[in-house]
Amino acid sequence: MTLIACPDCDLLHQRQPLPVGGSARCTRCDAVLYRDNPAEISRHLALVIAALLLFVLANSHPVVTMDLQGQQLSCTLWDAVWVLHDKGLSPLSVVVFLTALVFPLLDTLLLLLLLWPLAQGRPVWGGRILLRVIQRIRPWSMMDVLFLSMLIAVVKLANTAEVIPGVALWSFAALTLLLAALAALEPRTLWERLIEVESA
Repeated sequence: MTLIACPDCDLLHQRQPLPVGGSARCTRCDAVLYRDNPAEISRHLALVIAALLLFVLANSHPVVTMDLQGQQLSCTLWDAVWVLHDKGLSPLSVVVFLTALVFPLLDTLLLLLLLWPLAQGRPVWGGRILLRVIQRIRPWSMMDVLFLSMLIAVVKLANTAEVIPGVALWSFAALTLLLAALAALEPRTLWERLIEVESA
């Protein structure tokens, strides 16, 4: 017998088989407990690949270009990290580097390593460890905070110079949405799929 706790009210339910595309809901608060959606893994794999492409775009193009008294200045996220370091704000530059670059990229790459074999119905080498690591680093991935900071900076700079949003800014916007969609993938779904593939 498998028991599942409601994520909203903690009421325990006995797991029941579902029809394809069906979902189980809490009898107390009507929250979704789990779903049976065979295409969910493949859909999230497509989101992961799109997120990696956007990550490359976001970090290889300028976030903004400023026209200040006829002189054009461009800035990438890497430039911002180095400027913080050069200004004596090394701890802050390390935090920005980790939360805006390292952890989001690591999270997305590990998801790719996990979802690619699962989408093909193959066992994942070290799949349980991968899933645990993803769960540990995900709270440190703060792409949404970074994007909001960028928007605030662009609005403030617009008062002193002509600011032209770059490809990277739009890429960060799309990447933030994709990472939010990927965060909606329930770990329970991945655990169950891992167990199902391993026992096949």
